[in-house]
Amino acid sequence: MSAILQGSIEDRVRKILAEQFCIEPSEIDLSADIGDKYGADSLAQLELVMDIEDEFEIEVPDEDMLAMKTGQQIVDYVTAKVRP
Repeated sequence: MSAILQGSIEDRVRKILAEQFCIEPSEIDLSADIGDKYGADSLAQLELVMDIEDEFEIEVPDEDMLAMKTGQQIVDYVTAKVRP
């Protein structure tokens, strides 16, 4: 897992968010609340977490999922989980 760098995690999270919300990865604002900016409802958030779990081979408990409101929070969470 040491080969996973911060930049690559951010790029991968951007790609997942972009696919979820049908926009270009470069248009993703990691500091924005994904519910407010992209209209993510609870179903979209669940799908997003499932994609994160699949992409990074981690488990995200429900309480952690509910705490992640921005793309940057997702990047930070994944970075902490995949760190060796």
